[in-house]
Amino acid sequence: MGISERKEREKEQRRNDIVDAAEMIFQEKGLRAATMDEVAEKAELSKGTLYLYFKSKEDLAFAISLRGISILTRLFQDAVASDNNGKQKIRDIGYAYTRFFEEHPFYSQMIGHTSEMNTGEDLPFKLKCGQEGRKTFEIMIAALQQGMGDGSIRKDIDPVATALLLSHFSYGMMFSIVNGRELIEEVMKVEIRQYVESGFDFMARALEP
Repeated sequence: MGISERKEREKEQRRNDIVDAAEMIFQEKGLRAATMDEVAEKAELSKGTLYLYFKSKEDLAFAISLRGISILTRLFQDAVASDNNGKQKIRDIGYAYTRFFEEHPFYSQMIGHTSEMNTGEDLPFKLKCGQEGRKTFEIMIAALQQGMGDGSIRKDIDPVATALLLSHFSYGMMFSIVNGRELIEEVMKVEIRQYVESGFDFMARALEP
C-alpha cells in the first residue's frame, strides 16, 4: 500500500469516526440542540480538525442521512431481485420501505430532517444524498416500466411521476405510523399491519390495467 493510499484510508476512517460520534450526539441531544463542539469532543478531535472534514452541522446531518439512504437502496435492490412481475416488485419495494422505518427509526428521522433543510449551499454530503436517493427512484422506475411491459401495470402512467407519488404516499403513511400510532390503533381501532396492507392495496389497485 502506497503512502497516498494509506493517508486516504486514514482520512476516510476519521471521517467515519466523526459520523459515528455525530450519530451518538444527535440521538442524545436532538439535531437542533446538538453542537459541533459536542461532536468534536465525542470524536476526541479539535473543532478545527472537525471542520476540515465537515463544513457544518448540516453537512454532518446529511452524512448520517447518506448512511440511511444507502441502507434503503440495498433493501430496494433486494426487493426487486426476483422473478416477480412489475406490480409485485412495487409492492415488495413498499414492504422494504416499511422494514426500513421499523428497523432504522433514527436514520428515517434524519432523512426526514435533512429533506426539509434549506441550506442554501451545495454541501458535499447533501449532493451525495441526492445521488444515492436517485438510485432508489431508478429502482422504482425500472419496476414500474417492467410492469407496464409485462401487463401487470397500466400503460398510461408516467413512471417517473408515479415513482415520486408512490414514494411520497409511502413516506406519508410511515410518518403517520411513527407520529400517530396511538390514534391509529387506540382511537381508530385499526391494527398497524392492516393499515399498511390497506395502503399497499390502494396503491396496487391504482396501478392495475
